[in-house]
Amino acid sequence: MARHFFLWQIAVDPDVRSYGLGFALVKRLIDSLGENVRAFEATIDIGNDAAYNTLISLAKTYNANITQKYLFLECDFFSNHHKETLIRLERKEELAK
Repeated sequence: MARHFFLWQIAVDPDVRSYGLGFALVKRLIDSLGENVRAFEATIDIGNDAAYNTLISLAKTYNANITQKYLFLECDFFSNHHKETLIRLERKEELAK
C-alpha cells in the first residue's frame, strides 16, 4: 500500500530567507516520516521560485521522481487567488526496498 504525506504550506519569514531554512525544515520533516512514506506532496504557486526550487532540491537529495500538475485554478476560488500546483516527490522503486 502506498503511503503519502501532504504538506499544505511552506513559508519562511522574509528576514531569514536564502539561508536554506525552508529546505532544512522540510528535509527534517521528510526524514522523520520514515521509509513507509512513499510520496511527499505539496502545493505551491508555481511562480514562487523559492518554494519550487526547495522542492526540486529535495527531489535531487532523495533521488526521487518529481511530477507536477495544477490542483486548483483561479476559478476554483471565491477570491482573487493564484493557481495552486501540486508537486509530488515519489521514491524510486529501487529506493523503496
